[in-house]
Amino acid sequence: MIDGKTKNSIVEKFETAAKQFNFSFITPYCIGENSQLCFFGYLFKENAEKGVIIDIVCDFEDSDIEKRKYCEANNLFYSCLNITPLLGEYKRSYFSEMLKDWRYQF
Repeated sequence: MIDGKTKNSIVEKFETAAKQFNFSFITPYCIGENSQLCFFGYLFKENAEKGVIIDIVCDFEDSDIEKRKYCEANNLFYSCLNITPLLGEYKRSYFSEMLKDWRYQF
């Protein structure tokens, strides 16, 4: 579980990247009645191949099969990011490489 201060720091990094790379970012991103299924965020950009649903985990064992199935059924990328590279200072190069992996043009 990620504490509030760490989560806010990661959100700030995604917001900075969104401005630099011109994409939109919604956090948290919840779907279903009563927001049954919640993700860390949803990243999208006009003319991008697909939107990306993001979860931040401390251990990849924490990833959720139900979330993966939702993304697959809705033609979305599901990215389960390890928290470690997101700690500390904002790294533009980290976000640049991540966006390239997701086939985002900027």
